[in-house]
Amino acid sequence: MVKHKRIALLSVIGLLAVCPATLAQTEEELLAVRQAFADALDAHDLDLLLATFTDDGMFDFVPEPAPFVGKDQIRAFFEMWYTGSPDMHGEEGRVFAADNMVVVEHAVVGTQTGPLGELPPSAQGWTYPHIDIFEIEGDKIKKLTTYGDSAGVYVQLGVQPAPEMPALVPSFTLPDAEPTGLAGLEAGREGIARWNSHDLEHYAKMLHPDCRVFAGPLGMELDRDAWVAMSEMYFQVFTGAHVDVVREVDLGEGWVVADGISTSVQNGPYFGLPPSGRDMVVRLAMLMHFDADGLLTYMGYYFDNLTLVAQITAVTPVDPGSEGLVASYALDGDATDGSGNGLDGAIVGDPVLIDGVIGGAMEFDGDGDTIEVTHDAALDITGAISLSLWIRPDAEDPEGQGTETAPMAKALSTASPSWSWQVRYGWFSPQPNMAFTFNTSPRAWAYVGQNLEQGEWHHIACSADGETLTAYLNGQATESTPMGAITGSPTPVLIGSDGWGSDWIGGIDEVRIYNRALSAGEILFLTGYMADVTAPGDLVQGVPDDGDWPAAETPDLAIDDNVETKYLHFKGDFDPDAGPTGFRVKPSVGPTVVTGISFTTANDVPGRDPIAFELYGSNGSIDGPYTLMASRDIVDFAQEQEWPRFTKNATPIVLANDTAYTYYQVLITAIRGPVGGSVNSMQIAEVELFGMPLTPPPDVEANKASAQRIFDEIWNQGNLDAANELIAPDLVRVDPGNPDASGLVGVEGFKMLVAGYQAAFPDIQFTVDDMIAEDDMVVTRWTSTGTHLGELMGIPPTGATVTGTGISLVQWVDGKMQTEWVAWDTLALLQQLGVVTPPRPAPEDYAWLPGSPLTGDPGDPETNKTMVTRFVEEVWNQKNLDPIVELFHPETAGTNPSVDYLYLPYMPNTRDEGFTQSVADYLAAYPDMYVTVHKMVAEGDKVLAYWTVDATHGGELAGIPATGNPVTFSGHTMYRFADGQIVDSWWAWDTLGMMQQITPTEAGE
Repeated sequence: MVKHKRIALLSVIGLLAVCPATLAQTEEELLAVRQAFADALDAHDLDLLLATFTDDGMFDFVPEPAPFVGKDQIRAFFEMWYTGSPDMHGEEGRVFAADNMVVVEHAVVGTQTGPLGELPPSAQGWTYPHIDIFEIEGDKIKKLTTYGDSAGVYVQLGVQPAPEMPALVPSFTLPDAEPTGLAGLEAGREGIARWNSHDLEHYAKMLHPDCRVFAGPLGMELDRDAWVAMSEMYFQVFTGAHVDVVREVDLGEGWVVADGISTSVQNGPYFGLPPSGRDMVVRLAMLMHFDADGLLTYMGYYFDNLTLVAQITAVTPVDPGSEGLVASYALDGDATDGSGNGLDGAIVGDPVLIDGVIGGAMEFDGDGDTIEVTHDAALDITGAISLSLWIRPDAEDPEGQGTETAPMAKALSTASPSWSWQVRYGWFSPQPNMAFTFNTSPRAWAYVGQNLEQGEWHHIACSADGETLTAYLNGQATESTPMGAITGSPTPVLIGSDGWGSDWIGGIDEVRIYNRALSAGEILFLTGYMADVTAPGDLVQGVPDDGDWPAAETPDLAIDDNVETKYLHFKGDFDPDAGPTGFRVKPSVGPTVVTGISFTTANDVPGRDPIAFELYGSNGSIDGPYTLMASRDIVDFAQEQEWPRFTKNATPIVLANDTAYTYYQVLITAIRGPVGGSVNSMQIAEVELFGMPLTPPPDVEANKASAQRIFDEIWNQGNLDAANELIAPDLVRVDPGNPDASGLVGVEGFKMLVAGYQAAFPDIQFTVDDMIAEDDMVVTRWTSTGTHLGELMGIPPTGATVTGTGISLVQWVDGKMQTEWVAWDTLALLQQLGVVTPPRPAPEDYAWLPGSPLTGDPGDPETNKTMVTRFVEEVWNQKNLDPIVELFHPETAGTNPSVDYLYLPYMPNTRDEGFTQSVADYLAAYPDMYVTVHKMVAEGDKVLAYWTVDATHGGELAGIPATGNPVTFSGHTMYRFADGQIVDSWWAWDTLGMMQQITPTEAGE
């Protein structure tokens, strides 16, 4: 039976011949189109430049969230740059032509002598190194994709400081290079696979001793050692860093270009930015050259560092919930533990009930007022721990200048050991500021970074994971320090004292103790200083609403999330008849609880900067009536030295508010005054209102409904306008089965994708076979059908009726599809169109097999995820078949349309024969196979795993002898559980891509 199966697959591979897209252009013609573009760019001739594009041409400028579609949008982009830098021109670099593409690695240079968008002239020169990928149709540019780093241009223009580069020295001695014998695409795939494995010693063996790497985001060339050191640093910062290639092209003579998606999680500091714990998704391109030995001699890699930094710094507030919550004290007049653990405290002395940040709070007089929580084993935390509390100091206490005060501790001077931790001003320490200190060896201190203003509420917190202690002030990380195990002690938790009589003077509110390390997002949530609730497109009205502002500096630009735009109102001199100036806004997210505000200077004239404000809320209409929420000074802007241009206030402005409002009014009640020129106006670059929308967590059912609408309305009904509502403007799509589809981004890109398939298959229909969701992710297993009546990828109409299967994993943000990872049976499509032979034996071989009839206890989603993880780690990665018996039911039904027809009917679709044998076949073919699971989604009895395989073809696979080729392919698997075992699995993966990588080719082919 196995022999028959292998012969069948060998015939597929032996005849694998996908028809390439029709190419009407010679290399000379392709280069001529690109040269016409370059000449028009240098001549600043927009009409000539636009004439090089098709009417529906696209310019995908990767640093921008969405591509420019059509000539009007492309014109506006280049007009802006020509205005800012009249001497802008391109410099020649490496140029390649292949298929219908031209690839150029070069730089554009200029001098900013005019306004660049909202950036005023700087007289600074700039250089923008990048890769251009031209896709040409006839004698026109259909699409131009540019990969580069806008952050580098900002540094050159003085808008932001240059990052401090560490010494790039690897932590190990690099091994000698070892020839691979690979060429072109195979060498590129092997290099990326080795880098993805994070085994830098193995990767370094593929680097030529004189290898040079041009790091686009740094604008500098690195040698072999420096590049490995840079990769080492990157892996330490970005956990699980992995590059998914979505398109690769052999450019000839050892040159390869690849573009794709880099995914990771930031768990380390990045150029001074603290760990965020956030998922990173960045588009990138690599131009590589390999010598005759298959060693990398050159690589230029490019991504937009500004996009990466934006993802790091935009910490999303996350509700920590009750996980790990040991004790919680609202202090609303009593010392009740709100965690449900019964750790109530006792009030000592006579602390006073006052208004707090949320509800009531307790005020302590510094003379014995304390809340004492009796020692309990649950409070004796020696490992990971987090503390969160609001404090209002009423006495300053720099070292040696006042009365020592401490708001909280687990300590008592008469006990032994006498303490575990304290929250106090840092006496007997290097700094006098408020700090968290733990009884470790050596003693661990983490400071909030400044003396706290009296009479103001401040949120302070710390998070310790057992190795590192980090302090936070108003949701921002301030200092991290190493720490070890905490000394346990039979001491009470004291609120209002340090255990030695240094009692707190001031208010305390909302105390929380966790036995785990909170993330930055969770701490941000607890501060109430959460996300900016305003957004571009919100309803905005000037105050007074008299239109007395320039056409380019309107009120809505104060909340457009762009510090380079400004709002200027000619009421800054505060005409007695006009009153204060400002704006009103209705956040589109609905009612919100705002607990913080920030201001960013415009600073065309320093005297226009606001130095005082009033904030109001209303639940009536945008015209009010309004209730005063806060009246404050903006202390940073009022200093003798002017606050830097386009810079946010550094001193947090936190508001004691727990009321939700639908409308807000921001009034500027004072400006800096006569400094630097005319001050007949108030001017501000950005105002942010921080808080939490009164909305639930991601609505999984709403996201499911939207996912269904994409199939029903867009794909099946052809309603492309619905994409404006359902697709995010900066959609990123990963589709290994169709690299061109991976290159399409944004709403217009998605429309082009759908329109292309609908033109090829006018009757195309998708059926949703299954759908699960968790948090912001939706998984859809689907079947498609259609009749091939139009050209597809250069394949002329065949009239064939085709069936396809696939699984889509989509991340939804604000009700729109933000990122899509799709896996589908591309091989099936090409077989049915006759461009890959032979076809599968029967039409039903292109469809999902019937599912298992087995039913039972669906299990817990998290437990089910753990079982999938065991399958991946123990079976695939550890090469051990034994756990299959425990994890899979004997009558499990696996459906894998790409290969099922090769195993059936020769082998039953059961665990002990068909499934186990297929796993063994792949482990034998790929002895070093390593499976990386990027994401899991679970709901009910199902789990989806999105995975990538990195391997070397070191053994026979269904009759195909080992080639030694590196192989990378990815896909999705959905599992169904019953009574603690897997009873169903559905597989969608890039089978065609795998086969192409292991198919022997003729010399020179």
